[in-house]
Amino acid sequence: MMDSSREETQPPPATAEEGMEQVLDTPSNNHNNSNKITFQDHYTLPTPSNAVRFRGSTLCVAELRNSQLQLEQHQNTKRKHSTTTVVIKKVANDKATHLNLLRLTYGTVGFFYVGFLFVVCFQVLLFLFMDLVVDSGLTENAARPGKFLGTLLSLPVFLYGLSSAMALGSAFLSDVWSGHALLRQVGQSSNMPEQKALQVLIAMEWIAFGTLLGIPLLTWIITLWARLDDWWRITLLTWFASVTVYYVGYSFGIMYYEVQASWLMLQVLSTTDTVAASSSWWTFVTRAIAYRQAYQYSGQSDLVRLSTDLEDSHHPGVSIKSDEGDNPQKNINEEEEEEAQEKEAEENAPETPQQYGHPNWWGYLTLWGIQCCGKCGKKGHSLFQKVSPPERVPSLYELLGTRQFVTRHNWSLEKLFCSTHQRLQAVTVVQGPAALHPAQMVSSLICTAVGIGLVILLCVAGLVWMESSVGTAILLAVLIAFGCCLGRWQSSRRLYQLYQHVQQEHDTTAASGMVEKDDDNDDEAVDGQEPDNNGNNVKAEEDQDIDEQDYEEEEEQAAIYQSFEKYRVTKPSATLGWCLFGLEMGLFFIWPTIALFAINNYPVAVFFVALGIISMIRYYLNPSILLKEIGSLDAVYAHGLLGQKQAGDNNEDPAVMKRTKKSRAQWSRNQQRQWNAQSRLFAILTHVTRGPSRTTWLYVFFLLALAVIFMSVGALTESAEDSVSSADEIVLLPRGEFVYEPTPNLPYPTCALAKGVQVPNSNATALADYAFLSVMAYQPPETFQEKLDLWFGPGVATDEVEIVRDFRQQVEGGNAAVSYHWVTFLDSTAGVVVVRGSTTSWEWLTDAQLWSAAGIAQIIRALLPLGELFTPIIPQLLKGVSFIESSNLDDVALYKQTTAFVQSLQASGNYSQIQITGQSLGGGISLITGAQTGIPAIAISGPNNMLSRKTFDPIFSKDDITQYLFNVIPERDVVPRVDDWGMQHQEIRCRAKANDLFGCHSSIRSLCEIMYTCGSHARPPLCECATKFGYPEAIPVGSGNESSYTAICGTCRTNDGYYSDCEG
Repeated sequence: MMDSSREETQPPPATAEEGMEQVLDTPSNNHNNSNKITFQDHYTLPTPSNAVRFRGSTLCVAELRNSQLQLEQHQNTKRKHSTTTVVIKKVANDKATHLNLLRLTYGTVGFFYVGFLFVVCFQVLLFLFMDLVVDSGLTENAARPGKFLGTLLSLPVFLYGLSSAMALGSAFLSDVWSGHALLRQVGQSSNMPEQKALQVLIAMEWIAFGTLLGIPLLTWIITLWARLDDWWRITLLTWFASVTVYYVGYSFGIMYYEVQASWLMLQVLSTTDTVAASSSWWTFVTRAIAYRQAYQYSGQSDLVRLSTDLEDSHHPGVSIKSDEGDNPQKNINEEEEEEAQEKEAEENAPETPQQYGHPNWWGYLTLWGIQCCGKCGKKGHSLFQKVSPPERVPSLYELLGTRQFVTRHNWSLEKLFCSTHQRLQAVTVVQGPAALHPAQMVSSLICTAVGIGLVILLCVAGLVWMESSVGTAILLAVLIAFGCCLGRWQSSRRLYQLYQHVQQEHDTTAASGMVEKDDDNDDEAVDGQEPDNNGNNVKAEEDQDIDEQDYEEEEEQAAIYQSFEKYRVTKPSATLGWCLFGLEMGLFFIWPTIALFAINNYPVAVFFVALGIISMIRYYLNPSILLKEIGSLDAVYAHGLLGQKQAGDNNEDPAVMKRTKKSRAQWSRNQQRQWNAQSRLFAILTHVTRGPSRTTWLYVFFLLALAVIFMSVGALTESAEDSVSSADEIVLLPRGEFVYEPTPNLPYPTCALAKGVQVPNSNATALADYAFLSVMAYQPPETFQEKLDLWFGPGVATDEVEIVRDFRQQVEGGNAAVSYHWVTFLDSTAGVVVVRGSTTSWEWLTDAQLWSAAGIAQIIRALLPLGELFTPIIPQLLKGVSFIESSNLDDVALYKQTTAFVQSLQASGNYSQIQITGQSLGGGISLITGAQTGIPAIAISGPNNMLSRKTFDPIFSKDDITQYLFNVIPERDVVPRVDDWGMQHQEIRCRAKANDLFGCHSSIRSLCEIMYTCGSHARPPLCECATKFGYPEAIPVGSGNESSYTAICGTCRTNDGYYSDCEG
């Protein structure tokens, strides 16, 4: 059968599910009146489709996530002009529920793994900056600025490498959930024979099954069979290890194909294939670096405009650049005369026209340098060259053809407002049967305005709820309006204006041709009428087919889209590119490596070297940069550069190869190998190399690093004296004159701790005694003993200042970073170590050092379904994460100083009972020291250590936590909910307002709550309970009266007896 039809390729959609490119042969006037429809896979599909003959029709089957997309063609030969109908249907997988359950299991484990990958990344950044603080002299007498700066310069490599690792993790998680399609592609080489490729495909499926389910299930069975007590922990550790192997293989496979794609692209960019084939790996690397530097340091201009499909049938500048001038390696060796001619042409070229947009700041700077500075150094050489006319730099999404289409049927109200930067470039159909209705466009514009307004109002309302100032609310509203929403509103408005313009032109054209069209239709109706069996005049069937076809051809389809264009206006010289490369290597890799090893930060240094090497490979051998130079993914494989040809391959022309059955089969295999390579590279580029997750993670790590930098700067500028002097002194009422009676409702069962300090009249107030001591840790040293006497009575408790001072001088060299007191009672054989909480930036950094990993692990566990099942292995994983901590940080760990002090007290043999207490950081340190030394520890709002118990030195067990540790946990206080708490704890109420985010973390508020609920008994109440925290006044007893209370605490009592707005 003769095929004289024409092919028309539809633009490929963006998503994989819609990624099939249909090639339809339209009907034509041929002798057999036949038409042929073929389906061609586009590389946006994750797996190739298959043609199937079934019940007399041809089906094209494409696999989706949980269903199949079937395109079934039916040919109608009853009419004079035969037609072919393609029915598109989606067939759901009857095993979708079970398959989703299995993939949910895979996804859960993958999410847990990627979450701990984030824990590692964050800990690396945190330990890096804490080492900066330590190395700067905070804990030593001498600062080392050179090493400090070298460590700081490692930040760019860390940010790029860690964000790339998380981007790989995100792609890995997505691939695991979607059926590991990319893993199958990574496992197959493009030049594999068909039989071997099938074997590799089967092997990849078994590897995925084994690592994600098979090996863990087998371990589970064996441990249960062996009747091991920790069978679930062993199973989870095996599972985590097998997923690690999976992730490492997956990552290195992607890196391999990134490098391979870069090699192929450089061959395409070479002047001849002969030169490329003989190029060494050194030439390959140097040329890739030259292209990267030329792209990175080129001055560019930006242009944002709205276009129609008639205006931009192609993108200027998006083409293969294979001429000699585009070869950076050649520029290095070109002759001076040739370069001088190019320079002269560039200098005489006109300025950048307005249609190329406005240069960015780097473009302006380089243009200004060319104009003002001229030539530098040797005559004939300059740092930058002007590109005239400017070269179009296409985006990756333009090159891959992944624009989405917005039609009348898939339009939704929120789609335009919730669109990302790339989705704003979606093609909007404005004419034809699928065109958007004007009401839809107006609704989208209104929704954008309403959405922007609601976002601003929500942020302002949140600030008002938190009782922020009016100026802060207005400033935030302005920043959101101009920083986040202005561009989105302008884009939507421009789109609507162009839509109106296109519609007006369409209406004008339609009105001018309406009369002539009506006359033609009348003539056709008269000439083409034929009587049917009932005597009615109808149009002849064959003429109707022709008219329908003519209508479809004449029906005009128009679309508009937003274009974000970049143009290259200047480019660096090859010499400058290599100089900058050397500067990058020296400043951001060599110097930081030496600095990290010099300060004995060996774990982070080794990690930095490995991460730096991998990052440099992926940064300089970047296929997305080279693809922009080529201009088309099809052109990468147009030269047959898929690797070594297989046995039986030939170099015949495709048109010749199709003539014989054998040649057609060979041609089909070549096409399949090319599609495999393109599809794999497309998936890698869009999901990993330039995927949106990499940019997102880069911003996340940058913000985290910025926060830690601010805390580090604060740690370097603050002093311990400043933190003490800024503490608010508490005011105690006279002993025996005022009292809080126990509340009539059920009091806390731990008001009287059985193992409290054995001092007179302390049994009923043991919990309040510990809370009071934790408050005292924040008080100025000169009033410490005075308040002890007011609380316990004169001579009952003693602040042993000299013992603490002597220990610090002998053991710690007088340079301790943690503040603590040793308070003894009665005959000085019993005492309590009182540890101060966080008051300085360094202490907040210490909080993050000790408990941030456990806190992030808790969040990851909470986000997972049945996340508690992973709890048994979290302590072991956190211990592995702690190995990257340097010896410098280990030496200055605050808990080690308090543990050493308690051990010295125990070794002295002078004390029969030793206990430890503290609030916030002091409470967390108290819990660690108590478990390590085997003494009772009572913490107020202290972070726990159930998950992180194996990260401390020495480690301790769950039994130690249960036996020795007790924590008081106020409601809505976040800090004591970090890490899992032990069995012994007491939750208490908090009267702070809901909008006071940190109000429940006050040690004084916790003391007031305990005294008000449990009763103060013989202890003096605090004025702050009524004047600051909203509790009722203490009841006068004995000689106490209201006038004396007012004289001590203040005179601004409200009508209901509360002092919430007063100051004592």
